[in-house]
Amino acid sequence: MFFSVCTELIYPRVRVERRTAKVAAHGFDRIDIWDWKSKDLAELKKGLKASGVALNSAVAHTRSSTSVAADRKKFLAELRGSLEFARKFDCDKLIVLSEYLTGPNPGAVPPVMPAALNPEPGNVRVRNMVDALNEGCDIAEASGVVLLLEALNNYDHPSYYLNSSSRALDVVRKVRRRNLKMLYDIYHMQVSEGNVTETLTRNLDAIGCLHFADVPGRHEPGTGELNLPFILGRLSSAAYSGGMVFEYSPAHTDDSALERVREVVGPYL
Repeated sequence: MFFSVCTELIYPRVRVERRTAKVAAHGFDRIDIWDWKSKDLAELKKGLKASGVALNSAVAHTRSSTSVAADRKKFLAELRGSLEFARKFDCDKLIVLSEYLTGPNPGAVPPVMPAALNPEPGNVRVRNMVDALNEGCDIAEASGVVLLLEALNNYDHPSYYLNSSSRALDVVRKVRRRNLKMLYDIYHMQVSEGNVTETLTRNLDAIGCLHFADVPGRHEPGTGELNLPFILGRLSSAAYSGGMVFEYSPAHTDDSALERVREVVGPYL
């Protein structure tokens, strides 16, 4: 098991491209970002190189939905651009979504980002996703990049279709490609459905990466109801070898939050 820190919600007074050094100073060697197109890529490259930190994942598309047939060409074009970015940054994972997100709403922490409206019924959305992701996997395969399909809760992301682990896993298993896995976000799934540990350990064959923030509040471990040491212990016993990304908004100071993360994951480093 390895660990990474999402740099989007921490150290708000530091440019995202320069937060890598802060993460490295706390002993982490991987980071994750969201929309790579909004970043200063020269600064990001410089920060990664200077700190010896690797880029674990980024979001593959921000203006197209995999569940909308009319968006297919736009999605595949965005994916090709993201694969070129991934090649340049030695990034082997890209996050894909059922619909793109249109927020954030002003002042919301964590941001409330509604999904783009999609009038299609569920069975049509699933068929469109399966077709789009099959084509996407074909394109990504030569790059060695794994696509991670993420489920999100409908409190933070109203109208988002993949709002449960069962829906996301159903799509992953219908596509049946080695380079498509579910991104299981423990925060989102605790809000949506609970029973996260049992769901995780039963479905590790279809899960490619994990995200973590505590519930409620989406803060660092130990601020809410989730027992991260217990979850880590069960994952370790199940021989989970993928990553866990800490994607949280600090409840206290940015430094103390990262120190808490490091303390909890220390036995697994």
